[in-house]
Amino acid sequence: MITGTLAQSSVNAFLSRNAALHEALEWIRRLSPNAPHGIIEIHGKSMYVNVHGYATRLRDACTWESHRRTADVQYCLEGGELIDWSSEIPEGATSYDEARDFETWPATSLVSETIRLEPGRFVVFLPGELHRPCLSDGRSSSIRKLVVKISAER
Repeated sequence: MITGTLAQSSVNAFLSRNAALHEALEWIRRLSPNAPHGIIEIHGKSMYVNVHGYATRLRDACTWESHRRTADVQYCLEGGELIDWSSEIPEGATSYDEARDFETWPATSLVSETIRLEPGRFVVFLPGELHRPCLSDGRSSSIRKLVVKISAER
């Protein structure tokens, strides 16, 4: 997990050494803040963007998730949320959707860190990293964000 803002030149310079992350960050910089919700393909299924929004919820109502074949670059456009992240992997996933590369995990008590995602801030989750988005941050009742999905096989 890596987190930062588009204004942090040293973080951006380091991440931009990876061609896919460089392209993702540049794409985020160029995106209109009024971009409509939906999927935008950058390189077909190997790199695309999902612009979406939702109401945030209490921690107990949110689900741990991970992805086997894709990295997420999540960027907040407006509102905000908290996202739990854990380096631990519990026993046995609850489910895995191969087509969406979406794996859910039981709501066990994992040692975790909490990240605040607010306008201008991004977080990168690598394949296999557990994260629990959608958490209410106590400030905003919803979030509008984009997620750049990058295939690890790219």
